[in-house]
Formats: sequence, structure tokens, C-alpha cells
Amino acid sequence: MHIVCCSDSNYLQHTAVMLVSLFENNKDTDINVHLIGPELDKVEYERFSNTIAKYNHTLNYYQFDLHLLEKFPGTRQYISSTTWCRLFIQDILPADIDKVLYLDGDIIVTDDISELSRIEMGDNLVAAVSDEINGYDEYYTRYGFPKDYIYFNAGMLLINLAAWRRYDVKTKALEYLARTDRPELENADQDLLNIICAGKTIDLPLRYNLQDALCRNKILHIRKEIEEILDDEIKQGKVFHFSCPKKPWSMKCIHPKKPLYYEYLDKTEWKGSGVGINDGEVIYMIFYWIAYALHLTNRYRIK
Repeated sequence: MHIVCCSDSNYLQHTAVMLVSLFENNKDTDINVHLIGPELDKVEYERFSNTIAKYNHTLNYYQFDLHLLEKFPGTRQYISSTTWCRLFIQDILPADIDKVLYLDGDIIVTDDISELSRIEMGDNLVAAVSDEINGYDEYYTRYGFPKDYIYFNAGMLLINLAAWRRYDVKTKALEYLARTDRPELENADQDLLNIICAGKTIDLPLRYNLQDALCRNKILHIRKEIEEILDDEIKQGKVFHFSCPKKPWSMKCIHPKKPLYYEYLDKTEWKGSGVGINDGEVIYMIFYWIAYALHLTNRYRIK
């Protein structure tokens, strides 16, 4: 299985935790990790490399020139600009690789997902899970999606790299970004990938990318047919995605799967790294628990 990750030095620890969760739950799978990012801090990269080596998997690092992204749109504060690097994978990865699984660094894998590598892609560019939070009506109007299209979350993407190259996704992306009349890309490359891949996607079960908001009690915009199966998909969850600004390494995160982050962290070269606590976070948590007691918070449905 070929895994692609995009990371700078600041996110290497979290990407390593994600990969360890993958390794621990896919022990019978030979995994090749392809890391794309800018020049990395030597100490941090050594920790990352040693973590991969401990599991006897292969690591390939491709240094990316961030100057290529200078004219790219900005991203939300909690989204690294390195996310744009994956638009260039058709040129970066070896030509003999025809299918890869892209995973964000703010993910925890909780089960065997090797079956993803056996999905027949046909001429589809990607297989992904719907984004029930961002894929609302305004997006369909803004980007001109077909009515039957399902907007996907790009944190977990099974990429048909052979078709991606034939379709020349990179060139189409750069041409779209160069347009002066293009609408704002609120979710950066996720929006752009949805635009390019519309009509060429496979819709995967929610269990392969259970985004933060999907795990909450109250979900805006969610489709009725998804609401009906959501609890069962969570029970069978294989990939949990901390897709909101409050990440598991922050004190503010109260996601029920947060402890798994630290369980897998202690299997990396960053073992013992704890949560940094500041006065603002302490005040935040005090008010959170008051709101929790008053049933004012949007709590999680995970038991």
C-alpha cells in the first residue's frame, strides 16, 4: 500500500502519530510512505524517519519548493499551505505507482483499511467520503456542481494516480487558479479537487473518514439518508478525522478518540510529548464544562 502525506516540520509529529495508528492496525500490510514537504528540520525528520523504520516500512521523502505555491490562495489558520503540494503528485511520485492513499496528519486509523487498495477505480480519479458539513447548497451554486454530485472531504483520498496523470489534474488545477473570474476557494485545495474531480469520484462509506462534526449530536446540513446510517458507521469506524480547529494535541479538544492520539504518540520518537496548557485554554475549559452541565454544548455521539 502506498501512503502519501504532505507535511512541514511543525506537523511531522502528528503525521507520525497518524502513521503509527495505521501501522498498528494494518500489521499484515506492506506500506510505502511517501512524504512530500519543504526542507525539514533535521532533528524532527530524524525522529520521523526512525519511527517509520521501527515498523520496517519504507519511507520516501520528496523535498518540495514552496516558492511554487507563492501565488496560491491562502488557507484557514489551522490548515497548512503544504496541503497544496498534493496537486503535484503526478510529477513527484515514481511513474510506476498507479494508486495511492492520501491521509491528512490529523487522522487516527482504528482498524484495518487494506481493503481500500483493492478497490477497482476504473476511470475515476478519486474515491472519498462525503463532507456533510461543507457540502451544502451554496457550494453547488458557487462551483457549478451537478445536482447528483456528492462533495467530498479531501482528508482521506484514494487516488487513481494513473487516471490522475492521464487527466492531467495538476495542469487543470493551475489553469483554474489562474482564472480571474474564479470563485473563492473557501476550503483551499479541497474545493479545487472537488471541482476537478466532479463526475469522476467514488463515494466511500463514512467509516473511512469520520470527520469531527459527523461524530457530534447536532449536525447542520446533513442529508437525511446519512443521518439514518451515521450511528452504525461510527460503530464500524476505521478512520477518525480531527477536522475541526481543536486538534487532539490541544487541551481544548474533547473528542472521545483524543486518548488514542496519545496512545500512538508514545509509540513514536516523540514519546512523552504532552499538551501545552496556557491560561486561555484553562478559561476555555472552565466555561466548556459549565456549558456541558447546562446541556448547551454540541457534544459527541460516540460512546
